[in-house]
Amino acid sequence: MAASQKVCVVIPPMTQVNTPYPSAPYLTAWLRQLGVETHQHDLSLALALRCFSPQGITDLCVAVAAHSDAHMYQSILEQQQAYVATIDTVIAFVQGKDLSLAEQLVQPGYVPQGPRSGAVDSHDFYREDGYDLHDHARMLATQMLLDLVDCWHATIAPEFSLTAYGERIAESASSYDSLATWLAVPADPLMQILEQMLESIVAVDDSMLVITCPFPGNVPAALRIGQWCKQHRPQVQVVLGGGYPSTELRDLQDARIGAVLDAIVLDDGEEPLRRMINGTEKHNTYTFENNVVHWHYDAKACPVPFKERPAPDYSGLPLDDYLDLLDTVNPMHRLWNEGQWIKLIAAHGCYWKKCSFCDTTLPYIADYDPLRAQALADFMDQLHEQTGQNGFHLTDEAAPPAVLVGLALELLRRGRSYRWWGNIRFDRYFTVDRCRLLAAAGLCAVSGGVEVAEPSVLERVGKGVDIPQVSAVTGSFAAAGILVHAYLMYGFPGQTVQHTIDSMEIVRQLMAAEFIQSGFWHRFTVTAHSAIGQNPAEWGVVITGPEFQGFARNNLMHRDATDEDHDRLTDGLNNALGCWMRGEELDQDVRAFFHEDIAQTLPEPYVEEDALEQWLAHYEEPAGLRRACWLGGALERTADGLTCIDIEGDTHHYDLDQETAQTLRELLVAASPLHWQQAQPPQMKSYQELPEWCFDCGLVLV
Repeated sequence: MAASQKVCVVIPPMTQVNTPYPSAPYLTAWLRQLGVETHQHDLSLALALRCFSPQGITDLCVAVAAHSDAHMYQSILEQQQAYVATIDTVIAFVQGKDLSLAEQLVQPGYVPQGPRSGAVDSHDFYREDGYDLHDHARMLATQMLLDLVDCWHATIAPEFSLTAYGERIAESASSYDSLATWLAVPADPLMQILEQMLESIVAVDDSMLVITCPFPGNVPAALRIGQWCKQHRPQVQVVLGGGYPSTELRDLQDARIGAVLDAIVLDDGEEPLRRMINGTEKHNTYTFENNVVHWHYDAKACPVPFKERPAPDYSGLPLDDYLDLLDTVNPMHRLWNEGQWIKLIAAHGCYWKKCSFCDTTLPYIADYDPLRAQALADFMDQLHEQTGQNGFHLTDEAAPPAVLVGLALELLRRGRSYRWWGNIRFDRYFTVDRCRLLAAAGLCAVSGGVEVAEPSVLERVGKGVDIPQVSAVTGSFAAAGILVHAYLMYGFPGQTVQHTIDSMEIVRQLMAAEFIQSGFWHRFTVTAHSAIGQNPAEWGVVITGPEFQGFARNNLMHRDATDEDHDRLTDGLNNALGCWMRGEELDQDVRAFFHEDIAQTLPEPYVEEDALEQWLAHYEEPAGLRRACWLGGALERTADGLTCIDIEGDTHHYDLDQETAQTLRELLVAASPLHWQQAQPPQMKSYQELPEWCFDCGLVLV
């Protein structure tokens, strides 16, 4: 390792403000394992906290007042002192540092009344189990902060939101022109705050600044950081990596970006960073010299196996300062912004990698490399000890079912009480019993692609699932108390309006049955690295742009043979989903959610009203389950039988003869994870003779 190396790793604005994005902790752990002094910073959180402070609000209100559109937010300017006086209380509350402030926050008039906060209705927080004071207070606090964000966005920082900065500029940027123009003009007031913060973040003795950039909404700020560094820390090597360059900059030709960056790394950054730090031959890296882009690739190089990488290292990040926001009462949808979830990856890549719309040709999807369940549990234990957190978000493309089941067994064996969730594929492997096991081990929610919930189109999507299977698997999760979020799609090649209406009806039935709690409709886009993007003609698609001009290449404009106007359906699809997620209007005809002029042109759903029940009646779970796991509690022999505690904690007694009671007790004790000496449950030849109460109380076959 080269001597006296010191690396600064940053997450540029904006990602989330409730929890750190995991790329920086993963890279930090790797660099520290190499012996490199490394410090990391989440600039999304840092910028938000600087803006949401008395001084930040004061300075930004001055900028807003000088803007030509200041009149749009005159009410906020008039309440400036109220915002300044309230902001510290609001931030302390959403950071969880003083939950007793809830009573104060819900008092009428305490939170300044903007368009959002003024619309919060206390009646939304009265539920079957009573009034939820803390949710009411967090919603008021969140909406107050969003009122300020709306004001800044509409006047002084049109690219700013709490989850993205400049996404419009960087998304589908086939030319570098828009970014070059943005960098050439003076920074807006929020970017000026960011530049001021960099003075204390990028140290004068740093040798390298690593900017990990996952999304288009991080790119402009990332380049602004690089620009500042070139002006104020010219001795520091600036390297950009992450999901955005790895996906969109694979054909980079425009060297102008070299004015603010020294290098761009594609795909996994571990090996390229190691080589740059060591000063050896570069790999999978762009550099820039004399206005020319140079590509460095070592065909003999191998990426660091995922199994050999350390757990992410969150030390150095201000974990107590993240904001626990609440912008919806939907129990599943709120997970993305609520609570601090320590992010982990169970498997690099995707075990399925056949979906026609997905970037399956890129290494982050194609190079599948799972962790062993025991190693994943070790990582959880290590991170719990480091951070004090019990919640984990598995950020896989699709977490492998076998790994999750193995993880559940291992966590139960260790007696852990973590909560965790993540993205999955609605695989047949997720049976009722396995879902009960996962729930018992702490799995609280899953998100997965239903995509186009219409049989003929779903088959073309290539998910490897059909609608009956999706129905059964989501039902299995629901029966175990695990929340489900569905990724939904419209405008897929060959999809007609009839297909979309049928898809809506199936989603309605799934949500009415409470198999799915939340969802999101995505407008289909062809991406350059998907099967459709690679062979558009095979899908009846014609690519119409944009013309590649040397910078990004990913999202492609297209038309397909149906020539349908899918965009006219957007509002109705979102209206329906918004109502269904609140548990409202689930018995309405799906066409009722569209504007009257559009609704009159829509066909009636072909789907039968009891389609879900029919599919479930004929669905058969996969056979061959042989492993037993006892999820219930204590088992005590008595003179007249066996007393046990079921999975819910209730006590039951069963009258049995002594021999049967002893046999059953031995069997169930052997099937309890707490008694396993290894991570594998016992194998058993037959379950035909077991009484039904064993399964009711907590015996599952996994």
